[in-house]
Amino acid sequence: ISGSAFAANPNLERVTSEAIEAPSLSSSTFTDRNTIDLFIPRGTADSYINNTGASWTGFKTVNYPPRATGVSISGVMRHGKTLTASYTYDDSTTDRGITSNAESGTTFQWYRSTSASGTGKTAISSATSSTYVLTSNDIGKYISYTVTPKNTKITGTTVDSGINSTAVTAIPAINSATYNYTSGNLVVSGVGFAAKSGLGNDVDVSKLTIKGANEATYTLTSTSDVE
Repeated sequence: ISGSAFAANPNLERVTSEAIEAPSLSSSTFTDRNTIDLFIPRGTADSYINNTGASWTGFKTVNYPPRATGVSISGVMRHGKTLTASYTYDDSTTDRGITSNAESGTTFQWYRSTSASGTGKTAISSATSSTYVLTSNDIGKYISYTVTPKNTKITGTTVDSGINSTAVTAIPAINSATYNYTSGNLVVSGVGFAAKSGLGNDVDVSKLTIKGANEATYTLTSTSDVE
């Protein structure tokens, strides 16, 4: 690479190299590079900065592009609930001569799919923030998102959260409740109920009150009342 590639473009502000092994610059005499931010692949400081023979010195700063790690979804997959993009912005480095840049302008896109394997995956219109409130259109669907880490100097690689294995459920609602005096069973029908076995995991007993025909009421007080 000739030094004239830089010298002939005095308005350059940023140069990005994707080469793991730094190609040699044929000239190290031009001075224009001291106004240029250089971006190189993560972990290649020795190839660029510390390799004097390659002549990649004298730049304003030398940087690695930022990356997003630990990308996942936080929240309950239920209509009306808020999901949060959980990730770590990483532009830290202990490599000598590398500059770190604070996160700025990171972008997001949320998606819904018709299956956990990604069938029918489509971008959700206007769902481009770090949080997303599930709507009725998401019921029975599988949610994911992408995050593209950015700072004021450069954009990193887009990372996919992966599709959540749990489909979005409807808000729980009771449609009917019938009490059989002979058997002693109260049959409750509705939508969005949790499907779990055992006691104490399906009903908040403090919020369930039974009203009889004579207007007498009984509020459940213990999970032992619920089977």
